[in-house]
Amino acid sequence: MKIAILLGDDHPRSPEAQLAELALEMIGRDAEAYCFLPSSPLPAADGVWIFTHEEDGGCPPQLLDAVKENFSLLARVPVAIAGVGGKDGGMNAVTELSEFFEEQGKTLAGEEPFCLPLRAQKVTLDAEERMDLFWHVDEFLTAVERSLRG
Repeated sequence: MKIAILLGDDHPRSPEAQLAELALEMIGRDAEAYCFLPSSPLPAADGVWIFTHEEDGGCPPQLLDAVKENFSLLARVPVAIAGVGGKDGGMNAVTELSEFFEEQGKTLAGEEPFCLPLRAQKVTLDAEERMDLFWHVDEFLTAVERSLRG
């Protein structure tokens, strides 16, 4: 299975890139996973996981534009969202993206997005957050596998 990780920031050491790396470690060999920036074309994939920070109280504009431009692909595959940063873990950005997908009639993979408050420049997970991310990874991969089976 092929997973596209769409990052909300072009900076290679951004908080969302760091969180995506942690998720990719958990995905391991269960899938081929690649990170893409909002400025890059999104390739065909079996599932897409969006990792974002919050910007000016919402989703970064370049990420929202990329989601809209690639919606035809995103409409056909499972999509999950994760937020990182600030005291609420990027919840406003995640909410804005979730509402966009809901308006388009697209159900997101998983019961709820993963949001991680940022306590330092380097993203680290305590034991509870690590387990929570593990369950989100499992939930997302299960949705992708179910989608592939039809």
